[in-house]
Amino acid sequence: MPSATLSVLIPNYNHGHLVGRAIEAIAAQSRLPDECLILDDASSDNSLEIIENYAARFPFVRLLRNTKNSGVVKSLQRLHHEATGDYLYGGAADDYVLPGFFESAMEMVEGYRQPGIVFGKVVLVDERGQEIKTIGVPGWSEPVHLTSEGYLREFFDVKHPAIGGGSTTVYKRSALLDVGRFRPELLSFSDTFAARAIGMKHGACYISAPCAAIYRSGDTFSGQTSMNPKRNLDIMARAAWLMRSDEFSDRFPEASVRSWERRYRENIVGHYEKELRASIGSLAGIYGKSCSAGSNEQR
Repeated sequence: MPSATLSVLIPNYNHGHLVGRAIEAIAAQSRLPDECLILDDASSDNSLEIIENYAARFPFVRLLRNTKNSGVVKSLQRLHHEATGDYLYGGAADDYVLPGFFESAMEMVEGYRQPGIVFGKVVLVDERGQEIKTIGVPGWSEPVHLTSEGYLREFFDVKHPAIGGGSTTVYKRSALLDVGRFRPELLSFSDTFAARAIGMKHGACYISAPCAAIYRSGDTFSGQTSMNPKRNLDIMARAAWLMRSDEFSDRFPEASVRSWERRYRENIVGHYEKELRASIGSLAGIYGKSCSAGSNEQR
């Protein structure tokens, strides 16, 4: 049986100052991708020139262009249509893969009868590339292989409701097509939902090592969502509706969906309650002296 092929997909919009780093990290992998498709989403900076230079250097790099800005999800949809690999990895122009990632992922693909997804640890970095923290699946210190039943029992039902591979997820192309790729209505949760729907039917593998470094701020696609509790709750409701739909209800047991909704809601409320308390504490520190100087009546 021939080895599975890998396509790397990168949407880019005005990341000329960072996309080169992403491409260099891909070119340095011990297992190169069979193709790397970079879609420029009508950038107004020097992105095209930079990507064209890399495409001339590396034969596996191919540049695609949007004449009008389409956004991340639609750009990924086009990349999925263009890709030819058996497995797809969707990177970001401002993130970069870490050494050995593709080799480890494709070894798992070959060793575990082609699971639906492979994912691993994520390293959060600041704007200078300095590590902030590493995020993985709690309790998983060794490589993990899960059947569809194991994915439900050991991941979906018990782990953090929003945790996922994110920028480390490698998708089986046929399985991703089967779930309708990424759903635009789910915004930055679209890839996480797709991964869960795939894992619930085709199983998953987990790499217990850092696989990619990501930079997150309020300006990024996911950052804009994470800072908006109303949007987060709206996405949760849309995802739960999809899980219960005729299309996916055979993958997501109702009891599991209810548990996921409760844990997701509690996580959102807890996160913003913590942020609110921190903000109140900061204000108290700023205004405490002037407030304490006033009378009880003034307070």
